Amino acid sequence: MMALPPHTNFVRLVVDEDKPAQTDNAFAEELELGDQRAQAALLRIVNNPAHSRQLDRAEKAQKRSEERFANTYRLARVLRRGFQAEEGLKRRGPVSRTPSRDQIGNQVNAAFFSGTPTLTAMNNLAMSEAGRWYDIVDGEAEPRNAMANALFVPDYPEVKGDPDKALRAAAFAGWVMVPSRSARSLDDVGILIERYGKLK
Repeated sequence: MMALPPHTNFVRLVVDEDKPAQTDNAFAEELELGDQRAQAALLRIVNNPAHSRQLDRAEKAQKRSEERFANTYRLARVLRRGFQAEEGLKRRGPVSRTPSRDQIGNQVNAAFFSGTPTLTAMNNLAMSEAGRWYDIVDGEAEPRNAMANALFVPDYPEVKGDPDKALRAAAFAGWVMVPSRSARSLDDVGILIERYGKLK
């Protein structure tokens, strides 16, 4: 939801046997399928995008998420410096689908891929930790003040036409991607993440 514009409205479509929503104000409208008034209600929502009951709260949550993403992505790019020039001088190694897990300095959670992570592996890793960064409050995702994680890779996943896509995706999910051959120690990376990888 954080990737959607803050004025996005959510409409719940219900049928007779559906139970009422468990969250207050989570939806701009609840419409019953087959109700002749549903079409008029949908037109009203489309013509008045500021109708959302959660607009202020959604904007605040999105702003905090964008700030955290920017901090995480910026740190990942800083830690990648010098690695890109080296990439062109070697052949890529094997792929890896499952990382090992541990903690590094400052109690930062870390994942270590032994080869270039596949995009599916990265997606699975992101989903496994998504709950660390968000609480669900009244049906809305609220950012937690949790530190980012460290993701160590020997090679960066390649996405044709968008070389930073994996880096951005990892940052959005709360992972600072770091080259395994970084000149910085694990403790240094942990210190940087503790300092820059969480909301103030």
